[in-house]
Amino acid sequence: MRRRDLCAVPFAVVCVAMLLSQASVASDDLVTIRFYNTFGLSRDVVAGARSVAHAVLKTAGIDPRWRECRTSRYEAADRCNNVLSRDELVVRVVRGPVGLDPSPALGDSFVDTSTGAGVLATVFADRVLAAGSRTGANPVVLLGRAVAHEVGHLLIGTPAHSTRGLMRGQWSDEELRSNRERDWVFSRSQALSMQNRLITRARQITR
Repeated sequence: MRRRDLCAVPFAVVCVAMLLSQASVASDDLVTIRFYNTFGLSRDVVAGARSVAHAVLKTAGIDPRWRECRTSRYEAADRCNNVLSRDELVVRVVRGPVGLDPSPALGDSFVDTSTGAGVLATVFADRVLAAGSRTGANPVVLLGRAVAHEVGHLLIGTPAHSTRGLMRGQWSDEELRSNRERDWVFSRSQALSMQNRLITRARQITR
């Protein structure tokens, strides 16, 4: 039976689940994330945040590899001196700029809106820690979610935000305190978009 027959309206929910599962298998290990800890967070905090980010991405069918590039400003990034590969992204954790944003975001990502291409995501650790302190949210968990959000922009290929879920534009204090599961996940369409873009890019690299 052809896939379009399986995707007939009565089986729409089943079909989406099948496509997510198939894309998840195909997209494993198609992306490596270089993680630059230039803020000087402890290794335990970095490990915890990366674990949270990985778990969030994994639920969307994305299973990245991670490269720890810098653990403090005094330590050389000797594992990451080579040129960035086409299957790599960069996440840097830094101190946020002062006085430039009237509504401070927890991070940002550079995405070319004309091509959907982007490799650099930034998370502002001091703002994350402040938000955690202000709301009682676990700062390690919040940092990991911020990393997953910014990586999501790079993989989806747009700086635009959604109205709900992990990719919404504003994370209110009430949402941080409530910690509702639905607020910290990618949508199915976002997951499929990320998977499809990774698979397409992998095919282009191997040509």
